Amino acid sequence: MTYDPLAAAQAHADRELDGLPLAAPPRPDPVLHVLPARSPRTSREAAGSMRGAAKAQRIRVLQWLEARGDLGGTQEEASDALEISRQSMCARMWELEQAGLIEKTDRERPTSSRRPAAVYVRRRRS
Repeated sequence: MTYDPLAAAQAHADRELDGLPLAAPPRPDPVLHVLPARSPRTSREAAGSMRGAAKAQRIRVLQWLEARGDLGGTQEEASDALEISRQSMCARMWELEQAGLIEKTDRERPTSSRRPAAVYVRRRRS
């Protein structure tokens, strides 16, 4: 019997794969799922660098919503009016909502892309 390197490699691969599933588990769709940050250290540094700016942005958003009264505003409207990036505005609105300072109403207005967006208002102080 002659040595067949291709057959030997296939036999080795078969032994390596014994017990493994036939197909790899599905990978999350990056559009639909939030993927973990590549480096927690860089994420912490980025968050730390925004600490002062984030507080100033929250104050500006609160003042803007206060001035708009019952009309309120969407994240896009606030982002455009205050010249704060959409990503930052999403974070600031979420922080303010979690703190109980603003609330999402049941009203919606269309965005520039004609999709419905929630309207936020300043929560009334008791």
